[in-house]
Formats: sequence, structure tokens, C-alpha cells
Amino acid sequence: MTQEFHTNRIMQNTNENFSFKKYAWTQFKKNKIALVCLYLLFGLIILAIFAPYIANDRPLYAEFEGNTLYPAFASETRIDSIYNPKGEFIQVLQYDITDWRQLNLTSVVWAPIPYSPSSMDMYNREYASPLGKQRFKNSEGEIIDIPSKFRHKLGTDGIGRDLASGLIHGTRISLMVGLVSMGIASLIG
Repeated sequence: MTQEFHTNRIMQNTNENFSFKKYAWTQFKKNKIALVCLYLLFGLIILAIFAPYIANDRPLYAEFEGNTLYPAFASETRIDSIYNPKGEFIQVLQYDITDWRQLNLTSVVWAPIPYSPSSMDMYNREYASPLGKQRFKNSEGEIIDIPSKFRHKLGTDGIGRDLASGLIHGTRISLMVGLVSMGIASLIG
């Protein structure tokens, strides 16, 4: 009788400590391929969140005529009036249409891929190869070979859009489509 009571007591404790979440996570950790895919998914989510700062045609930080600007973090429709240290008006910058590569910036920090997915590079149209010759218009207006920081890492498409930037921003769209479709599927059953 006491042994039966003791066995029942152990069974109750085991059932109370059993958690399906713990069991599922333990089984999931045993599957190495699934674990690698989970880390890959987290990497894609981080890439999608920071896509506007990884691939952007506006600088992350710029110093122009003594003024410190953070164009990548500002709204696209922002307009700044630039004054010199004496207070004299110099220029108006509208962030969404300003060609930041043409300005004489004193100090600048560019995004790793300095192109937006929708911006077109008219000097590198017609499927510019990543290893081929690419052209660039400098601040003096001369067409030169492109500096390494402005090269299209994966080339361009037929109308001059950067492919690497398109892939990075496409990650965000793909994850949103997957999330919405799985939400709809879970509602339907």
C-alpha cells in the first residue's frame, strides 16, 4: 500500500512538472537543421528591420557647410535651409530629391549600400555588371570611373536600379507577405 502511494505521488509530481513548451523546445534543439533555419529567420528579420539604414541613397551622417545633418533618419519630405557660420543663407535641401553625391560634403558616412531600391542610376543602366566598368558623375560634373564605395555590388537592372538594394528591401516585403499569409491560414484553420 505504501509503495503504491509512493508511486502515485511520483507520477503526480512528474505530471505537474511536465511542460509541453519545454518538451517541444528540447526536441527542437535536437534538430540542428531547424535550429540553423531559426537563426537564419532571425537574421532575415533583423535585415528587414534595418533595411532603410543598410541600403539607402541618403547619407547616415553628413556635414555640409558647417551644418550637421542626419538625412537617412529624417522624413523624406524634410526641407532644411542651410546657413553658413556667419548666418548667411546658402541653399535649401529637400531630402527626397537632393543628390547627396553631388554635394561637397565635408564629412560623410554612407550606408553600406548607398542606393535605394527605387532610385535609378542613369550612368549605369543596361544591366551594369558588378565586375564591369561602372560610371559616376562627381561633384564637378565630370563622368568618371565609379569610386569603390559607390559601386553597385550586385550590378544594376535594365533601368539602373541597384540589385543589392532591391534584395535587401525585398526581404521586408517577403517576410510581410509570409506573415500575412500565415495569419490568414491560421484564421481559416
